[in-house]
Amino acid sequence: MTTTGAESPPLGDGLVGLLLSRGPSIERLPVEVLSPEQAAAELERVQARKAMDAAYEAELVMVLAAARPDTDDPPPGHPGARRRGSGSPVPGTSEFFPDELAAVLNSARAYATGVASDAYQLVERIPAVHAERAAGRLDPYRARVFADVLGTASDEVVAVVVPAVLPTAAGLSSGVLRKRLIAAAVAADEEFAEQRRVEAERRAAVRTYATADGMAVLATELPAPVTAAMWSRIDRAAQLARASGDDRPIDLLRAEAHAAMVLQPGDPDRPACTAHLEITAPLSALRTPGRHAAADPTATPAAAVARAAAGGCTPTVGRMPITAAHLRELLSQLDALGVQAPAGGSLAVAITGDDGRLLATGTAADLARLASRGCPTHGATARCDCP
Repeated sequence: MTTTGAESPPLGDGLVGLLLSRGPSIERLPVEVLSPEQAAAELERVQARKAMDAAYEAELVMVLAAARPDTDDPPPGHPGARRRGSGSPVPGTSEFFPDELAAVLNSARAYATGVASDAYQLVERIPAVHAERAAGRLDPYRARVFADVLGTASDEVVAVVVPAVLPTAAGLSSGVLRKRLIAAAVAADEEFAEQRRVEAERRAAVRTYATADGMAVLATELPAPVTAAMWSRIDRAAQLARASGDDRPIDLLRAEAHAAMVLQPGDPDRPACTAHLEITAPLSALRTPGRHAAADPTATPAAAVARAAAGGCTPTVGRMPITAAHLRELLSQLDALGVQAPAGGSLAVAITGDDGRLLATGTAADLARLASRGCPTHGATARCDCP
């Protein structure tokens, strides 16, 4: 938001006021005289400056937040009190802070709320990530991945996960970084992660929003195993169309296949297709709770976090990290439903060691029985040291 004249806020008469009264500027090299190598080097410097500016912006946002406490907000039950879910993402700040920030940023309230949330998470809760961004060593997008994944994690989980993942974060793609953060957070506190998963499943939803040129997005949020199977079936249908001679872009073929499955589920003219679902099951994740430590005294949570942060083997479905409890539940559900791989499809479950080494493969029913039977010598409820 730009203000002029009598509406300008008081900036003071000192050096800070003088600097703020000047227009924004950046250091620019004469681009017309740069060689390609010099232009590439300058682009790298620009990326570092973007990271530094993002960190600077976050600090400025927190200055505004500190000046807007919630002490003057109407208490619950009184006229003008905050509606459910409409408050500030920064604890202890006024419910109107996002609106004020939106006016300053000349943006929608939803965008300003996201900016404030990221600023709080990175500056206050994940300062090590903020410091890397402020130094220009970690770009803003990867920093936001940290805030997104760890935003609901406890301080104890953050304290364990960040040192394990941050040293290699700048060299990872955003997708790999997200998966490693999720896996490390699950390893740090699997009970809490499992509780969050159960709560998240209650928030499953379908959303739609317009994009551009008459297009729109239909987004379905479901448990990872379901979305993995849905994606596999959509992709399979698109690949069949491609194999039949349709040379249009594969994304377009996937979109048309998805629409056909929803709008014409019983179309007899559409070729039959099946899904391929891949489940990775580390042997330790198949043990019933309480037997992991007995079987391997060195398998501490810290070791599990380090392994996940380094890209080690963790329970996955469709290559997305899940908790060990979720894995056992999924395998038990598949067994109870009698799910079998159909003709043309596959349900692959790979048992690995914690180092990722393949130990065996089996059907979902085989592994569900393995996950629930416990010790074959002393019984399912025994807390023995047998592997």
